[in-house]
Amino acid sequence: RGAAPAETDDGGSDEVVSRWSLLSSLCDKEISCKSALRRRMALRKQRGEGKPVHIVFSVTPMAKYEWQSRFFMYWYNQTQTLQRKLGGTVTRLLSAAHGDHLMDEIPTFVAKSPTDLFAVDNYVPYNKITSVMQWVTEVGPSLPDDAIVCILDVDVVLLEDLSHLMVDVKKGKPMGAHGFMSFPDDNTPFDKTVERYCHGCTFADPLAVPYVIHKDDLLALAPLWLNKTKEIRNDTLPWASVKDWRGG
Repeated sequence: RGAAPAETDDGGSDEVVSRWSLLSSLCDKEISCKSALRRRMALRKQRGEGKPVHIVFSVTPMAKYEWQSRFFMYWYNQTQTLQRKLGGTVTRLLSAAHGDHLMDEIPTFVAKSPTDLFAVDNYVPYNKITSVMQWVTEVGPSLPDDAIVCILDVDVVLLEDLSHLMVDVKKGKPMGAHGFMSFPDDNTPFDKTVERYCHGCTFADPLAVPYVIHKDDLLALAPLWLNKTKEIRNDTLPWASVKDWRGG
């Protein structure tokens, strides 16, 4: 779930976006410390400040995702009052051959399942990547020029309105939660992963959902997301610590 600059065809790196702002980061170049960030966010929340965001979460037509989707939407409707007033949206990305019985209940984008990929490698998470790619490609042009996208998982519980967290997100400046991994530049498996799969990268950010990013940046990064996933999946290097990333 990490992120790094995009590569160019000649092997160099081309920074599509700057470093990701981490919600739980101890320090930030523009903010002196974590407590200052919290105070600023609290003040924005108190004032009712915020920006609209277009939330997407991906599912397949499995029974377990029906109740998870409904649970997700329950908490969305309970907590995202300001988001809805600002024009924020939520979309279920359904990877399937056709729509289902939840289409009238939950805003849904039907994405074509990547059967060509599954014929070679039956790796279910490809659905998430390809559904996001299809959505941002087809729906992105109809969104405002400054549209911000928030990628979540269906099992996320929204406990508060997200509006005040979106203020600093803009083109070239995405934001995400701090993931479980770290990159201490100490020859760890995570460092080796970045070195092996992102030639020319000078940094890597340990990210987890929510991924909050400008629609143009997402449009540029989504193909790289897919290509790097395929590259890692096809690699035969026996790294036990990243085995779960490749599906076993």
